[in-house]
Amino acid sequence: MTLRTMPARQRPVAVLAALLLSACGGGDGPAPSTPEITHPVFYGGPGAPVASVGRDGDYFVDDLSGALYGPKAAGAWPPAPISLVGPAGADGAVGPAGPAGSAGATGAAGATGATGADGADGADGAPGATGATGPAGAAGATGPTGATGATGPASYETGWELASGNAQAAGTWSLATSNGGVLRTSGKYVQLLPQNCGTGTFRAATLGVPAADQTHSFTLFRAPGPQPANDDLVATAFSCTISSTARSCTTSGAAGFNAGDALELVWTNSATVGSQATPGAIAIAFSCN
Repeated sequence: MTLRTMPARQRPVAVLAALLLSACGGGDGPAPSTPEITHPVFYGGPGAPVASVGRDGDYFVDDLSGALYGPKAAGAWPPAPISLVGPAGADGAVGPAGPAGSAGATGAAGATGATGADGADGADGAPGATGATGPAGAAGATGPTGATGATGPASYETGWELASGNAQAAGTWSLATSNGGVLRTSGKYVQLLPQNCGTGTFRAATLGVPAADQTHSFTLFRAPGPQPANDDLVATAFSCTISSTARSCTTSGAAGFNAGDALELVWTNSATVGSQATPGAIAIAFSCN
C-alpha cells in the first residue's frame, strides 16, 4: 500500500503508530520500508478535517474538542461530529481544612495623617443632677475701712403745741414755741433761724377729733434777716389745715431761708381746741436742712 502525503497537522493515527514501532526496533524482523495502510483509518489533528483528508469509511478526531467525525462518505466528512467527551463528573468531597497559618509580624506604624476639620457641635445633653453643696470656704480678710463721707447738711427743727383744754376763741393768733401755746394778737412771737434752710417740711396733727364744723389752720411766716422786722413778716408756702376728716397735714418743698431770718407761726381757728368732739392736744412742727 502506498502512503499518501497529507498536511503536517493531520496524520493518520495508524501511520503514526507504525513509525513509532519502526523507530523503536519493534518486531522480530527488519522494519518495512513503507507502512501498509488498511482502511478504515482514524485520523487526528487540531480542528475539523478538510475534504482532502482520508477516504470513504475513514474517521477523524479533533484533538482540541474531542469530537469524532466519520465515517467519511461520498468524499465528504459529516458536518455534525460525535463528542467523545463524557459528562462532567460530580464534584469531589471537600478535603479537610489545612492548619491556620501563623499571624504575620505587625507592620510599622504609618505616618500620622493631617488633622481633619472640626465637626459640627453636637446637641446639648440633658442637665445633670445638682451636685452636693461643697464645704464653706474660709472667711476672707477684712477689707480696708472706706474714706469718711462728706458731712451732710445740718438739720433744724422747731415745734409748737396747743393743750387739749385750750379755750382760745375763734380767731387768728401768733403762737410761741413754749408749752401751753402762749398767744398774741399784737406783737409777734418770732424766732431767728440759726442756719440756712434749703428745703423744709411743715406738719400739724391733733390727738383729738375736731367736731364736724371745726378747722384749725397753721401758716409759717418769715421776715428776711439779718435785721428782720415785724412788718416784714410774710406768709410762706408752708401751711396746712386739720379738720374732722383730716386729723393731720404735711407740706414739704423748697424753703430758701437763710440764717438770721425770723419765723412766726400763725394759727387761725374756727372753734376752741377744748371744744373738739374728742379732746386732744394739737402739735405743730417745722424741720429743714
